[in-house]
Amino acid sequence: MNKQNITIKYWTFAIFFFIMILITACDNPTKVKSYSVSGTVYANDNFGIENVTILIYNYLLPDDATNSFKELYPTHGSDLKFYNLFDHRNSIPIAQTLSSNDGIFSFQNISKGVYIIVAYKSGYGFKYLNNIEVSENISGLRINILPITDLPATISSNIDLVDNRFYSITSDLIILPGVTVNIGRNVTLVVSPLKKIEIYGTLEISEEGSLLVMSMDSLYTHSQQYSSIGKFDSITFINQESKVIRNIKVINSALGIRFSYSSNITMCNSYVSAEYQCVAVSSSPNFHLLQCSITNATDTMRGAVFIENSSGSVIELCHIFNNKIGAQISYSQNTQVHNNYFTSNSIYDFGFAQDGVGTVEYNTFKNSQTAIYNYRGQMYANYNDIEAVTGIFAERVNAWFSAKFNNLKCSKYGIKSRCMFYNSPIMHLEGTHNYWYTYNIDEIEELIYDRNDDSESDENYYLLVTVVDYLPISYTPNRAGIYNQ
Repeated sequence: MNKQNITIKYWTFAIFFFIMILITACDNPTKVKSYSVSGTVYANDNFGIENVTILIYNYLLPDDATNSFKELYPTHGSDLKFYNLFDHRNSIPIAQTLSSNDGIFSFQNISKGVYIIVAYKSGYGFKYLNNIEVSENISGLRINILPITDLPATISSNIDLVDNRFYSITSDLIILPGVTVNIGRNVTLVVSPLKKIEIYGTLEISEEGSLLVMSMDSLYTHSQQYSSIGKFDSITFINQESKVIRNIKVINSALGIRFSYSSNITMCNSYVSAEYQCVAVSSSPNFHLLQCSITNATDTMRGAVFIENSSGSVIELCHIFNNKIGAQISYSQNTQVHNNYFTSNSIYDFGFAQDGVGTVEYNTFKNSQTAIYNYRGQMYANYNDIEAVTGIFAERVNAWFSAKFNNLKCSKYGIKSRCMFYNSPIMHLEGTHNYWYTYNIDEIEELIYDRNDDSESDENYYLLVTVVDYLPISYTPNRAGIYNQ
């Protein structure tokens, strides 16, 4: 065989081999498939609407800690649906498009996965289609968006806010005494930045109804920074008597929900995320905060929940997390903080301030700097499960406590007392039957700070008269902390 024939055969084989590689690559069963997602946007349920912005996002699940918590303790905090933190304004879509003249939209090249589809148009509300699972081409999706209804500055007669509708508040809003506002299912109020709502009448939300209150700022945008969204001021209930406030989610607020000069109020199954304070109660005895989720407040003086001059108040079955200060009681007697879950509140979880008096029992404190802080209050702190740097800390004039049957897993102090009393002999504070995660008495004494650890050179030494009595100790963990009920 001559050299020329060998060369021809070589190149023929090489070209054939290269073509086969290309064919194999094109038919590769492991190649990532993509799909189309299409549908129609309707206004008033009947007519397709054009120029609606449609966005598609990766589906955002509640974080693992929230899911685990709600699986273990389903009766604590608000309904899980309120924990969904997705907000199109500060989320980045993977694709976007506009609807056609007939309201039709389509996305191409969408990978297999789970998505949220968002639709919005100026003058209308927005709509989320959650949990859209893509594993094949999807067509025929239907999205309904409705015009936003403007509310007047003063509501002076009964009004119904109907299912799935959006209502805008562009100035301070007042609901007059004697007026009832009935809230349907999935109602949304969008409030202009810095504006507030004052309710003297009745906000009636049935067990099936729900209300989202949020800022109107940047409503028709996406990919914003959360901090750039202007916050509305607050919602305040005034002169209320024996009312139940339920099923409210508040976001993008500066001061959350407030209650003044009211009595026998229950706020339940609600989620409040606010910049400074979430729930503030003043001069409103027998207030009951029940099964609520409170988060993201940065106030360093009063806390996410602040109750003052409101004796007989109760905080129960709540999830209070990721605040600077979780909750604080001031100038209020006979308060009960019972069966709540506090976690990751960076200054302290719960506190009694001046003349706060009551019981703190069967609560769980996790990832705490200080779990329970008592500043000039008087308290019984029993059956709490505490993981913290400092478990229980009481200080200043007339501060007093009894702390028994707690589990104290603390890296610095389980109990710290710098309580002060004028003209008093040595005062013994009850700290018995606690579980210290050690049986070594020397180690337990290191976990207690009281008069025995104060210096006689301290200018307040003559006032620091309290000693913590800790014997007998518990040799097994106490049945302490939250429980389902």
